[in-house]
Amino acid sequence: MLNHDNIDTQPLLNWSKQEGKWDNYHVYTRRRRSALKKLQGCRWNKLWALALGVLLLALSGLLTVTLVYALARQVPFDFGIVFDAGSTHTEMLLYTWESKEWYETGRVRQVDSCYQDGGIGQLFIENPSGVQEYINTCLSRGLTSIPADKQATSPVYLAATAGLRMLQIDNGIGVSEILSNVSEVFDNSGLKHRPGDVKVITGQQEGVSAWVAINYLSETLGKRTTTLGALDLGGASTQIALEIGTENVGRDKVTLRLYGQEYNVTADSYLCHGVEQLILRHQVSLLEGVEPAETVTVENPCRAGGQTSETSVSQLQNQCTNTAFLPNFQNVTVQGTANAALCTEQLRKVISAEYCKATFLNAGNCIEELPPTRLNGTEFLAFSTFYYIASGFNVTDGTGSEEFIAKVNDVCAFSEETLNATYFPEVGDKYKQDMCYEGIYMYLLFNEVYSFTPEEWAGTKYVDKINDTSVGWALGFMIENTNVIPMQRARPLLPVGWFVTLSLLFIILIGVSLWLAISALKYNGIGSNINQTQPLYGALA
Repeated sequence: MLNHDNIDTQPLLNWSKQEGKWDNYHVYTRRRRSALKKLQGCRWNKLWALALGVLLLALSGLLTVTLVYALARQVPFDFGIVFDAGSTHTEMLLYTWESKEWYETGRVRQVDSCYQDGGIGQLFIENPSGVQEYINTCLSRGLTSIPADKQATSPVYLAATAGLRMLQIDNGIGVSEILSNVSEVFDNSGLKHRPGDVKVITGQQEGVSAWVAINYLSETLGKRTTTLGALDLGGASTQIALEIGTENVGRDKVTLRLYGQEYNVTADSYLCHGVEQLILRHQVSLLEGVEPAETVTVENPCRAGGQTSETSVSQLQNQCTNTAFLPNFQNVTVQGTANAALCTEQLRKVISAEYCKATFLNAGNCIEELPPTRLNGTEFLAFSTFYYIASGFNVTDGTGSEEFIAKVNDVCAFSEETLNATYFPEVGDKYKQDMCYEGIYMYLLFNEVYSFTPEEWAGTKYVDKINDTSVGWALGFMIENTNVIPMQRARPLLPVGWFVTLSLLFIILIGVSLWLAISALKYNGIGSNINQTQPLYGALA
């Protein structure tokens, strides 16, 4: 056996030349050198370019298809309709939200609305079936905005507020017939409708839903931050709602779980203390102590000086204004005297719990005194009629109580001629006559019922919309209901069939690129020579 450790390269090569015994070694070396020379001289050709191009296309396509299928998801949108059936109007509001809810609650946004004058109770208590055409007017508009394949799963609600709460007091059957006719319309609409989705909501529910709406739009929900209070004034009722802490033990509260957090919310609602019913109550109170006659004349310090109007008792009488003495009168002539101080005094008496309970037959609808400490310095957003009152008097955020009442008193001193001639861009002509009423009533609510401090007055903001979305309880109502609407799974943007087909296509292209690469090697005459070489030590054995 030859000891290779003792032989250097040169002697081995020389020896092989002399003895002729290492021919295989020389053959291997020559072939290896020849192959290396060919590799070094391999020239770029079209087959190489084509192979590389196909490979890059296949790999990038396969990667893209895989990422799109695995990561990209088309989150379906849900839709819902809420009819806000108030005392003076009905409004259809169409909302949408992603089916992928955030902490089990939908992020809702308004996409359409439809407004109709007149409350359904006011219009259809004598003809309940007539409400169907009225509701269909706005419902058909909402349907056009919901995709056909989503309509069967899109809920529709009608929630009636203070107007029907009033009618329920002495005409519950009539209210039930109106709601039954609305349910029939919803049953035939193709939308998702369940028993109980058409109803009269309580004042507390209305207040809580308003609280949800303003905090959702202000982006305070789901965060560790202070929430806002809600102030709502309508035609037949007024609401105040805010979050309370443990120090308010004994207060009526509703516990909500929204966007992963729990909130304890209290809401007080006062039926018959909306601005329209308050005005009627005041006008009825003017008849107290007056000698009954077919037509009587009374002075109204809350109306513009020189303004005269005539009304019948039937126009004054309803569930909120019934008194023992009202049936003794038939027609009333009202003369305005424009006296802000007397107006304030009379309205203060009308809203007091003592007078309310002693005078009006529905004594349960009186404002009870609120504990001043329960507000706890909460910052409030005031909307609905509060917003329109503030706009009418050109009151901006940060206005204090003294500045506010000064502006109101100026208007309350106007004659009818001055009032009509004065330019109030935010107030329609038919509402100008009530400006003194509204301003003083708002002042009394804030100062004496809610016991606002100067800081709370100045901290109150007046809003109609936030981020182009109308502020109102209906939005909060929809948000609360997304908690009980099942989520739909997100669908991949690329269907399974297309994913499999495209993946196979790109895999085939990878195979084609490998075949082209092998063909390129053969074209250069490299592959066969390299494969024919033998290992050195195999030849030496």
